[in-house]
Amino acid sequence: MNSTRATHRRHPNAGLNAHTAPDASQVSLHETISPVNDQSKAELNEQPIHFEDLVERCMGNIDLANRLLDQSQTILAEDLKLLRQSWVNGDPIETPRLAHRLKGATANIGAYDLSDVFSRIELCGKANEEAAAQVDLLELESEWARFIEHIADLLDQA
Repeated sequence: MNSTRATHRRHPNAGLNAHTAPDASQVSLHETISPVNDQSKAELNEQPIHFEDLVERCMGNIDLANRLLDQSQTILAEDLKLLRQSWVNGDPIETPRLAHRLKGATANIGAYDLSDVFSRIELCGKANEEAAAQVDLLELESEWARFIEHIADLLDQA
């Protein structure tokens, strides 16, 4: 299987380079936008945020992990707003750049599903594939809602 999702789904301890987007010329558009079946998605990520991974990245400091989650809501929301605007404006440079930045930021806090969506948007932006990105932008709204809701749940438990 040579799907984009498969190249991005690695063990969370694989490091940041495990979440780099493949070259647009090496991945077919169909592979990029094909949805993952429910079973494999459930196997890969049960929660929108892998809090244990974030705590590990924070060297066990749960308070720091919670602060990062709290701050990430605001920062990521601003970048997401910029991404949406760059897409509306049809900016072929800014869209993949912002998607790349959001992909890395969300991977760093353990939001792997959301990171994968940003990865596909980045790839579509680089390939200038408007129709494919529209599909991913719709999925983005759903994943973003799950992400924000999960942050609220995690912070309520803190």
